[in-house]
Amino acid sequence: MVLDKYNLSVNYDDGYLEESLLDKFEIEIGYNLPQEYKNIISQHNSLYLNEPNFEFINFYNEKDIGACYFYGYGTPTENITEANTHFEDPEYYGEKGIITFGLDANGDNVCFDYRDDLSTDNPKIVYVYHDRFEELPDGRVRNVINHVANSFEDFLGILFRYEDKYDDYGNPL
Repeated sequence: MVLDKYNLSVNYDDGYLEESLLDKFEIEIGYNLPQEYKNIISQHNSLYLNEPNFEFINFYNEKDIGACYFYGYGTPTENITEANTHFEDPEYYGEKGIITFGLDANGDNVCFDYRDDLSTDNPKIVYVYHDRFEELPDGRVRNVINHVANSFEDFLGILFRYEDKYDDYGNPL
């Protein structure tokens, strides 16, 4: 299994996914998805891992913890196409080149970041707060974007089970 090399396991998924849905999504968004992402999602649509958590240094230079529950393709709820309807739209505080592929329980988004290279199939991974905003030098306002990993494979390598690193009060074990 693809997830085994990252020591990750499936808590829940919607099963296999027709690759044509991934191809259709790539055409809709105009970006190439990472191959490892496509390998995993084609086997585990709407993936919920047992190890969904990750640590990162946020925009405010503080240690933070996020989680990632993968959006599904062709599903009535938590559908990736609907999640990206306004994500690049500046009218909705979006940013060109940011494509969401997962979310956490707080409503924050885990995204591919194509801003450095719109033609790559190996974008960085960022965490976008849904309720925190920043004003850019040109006067536009957007959601705060936090760097998480330099690639999707790097992202998979930092995922962990919360209970393995923190106690019930959020203190490191």
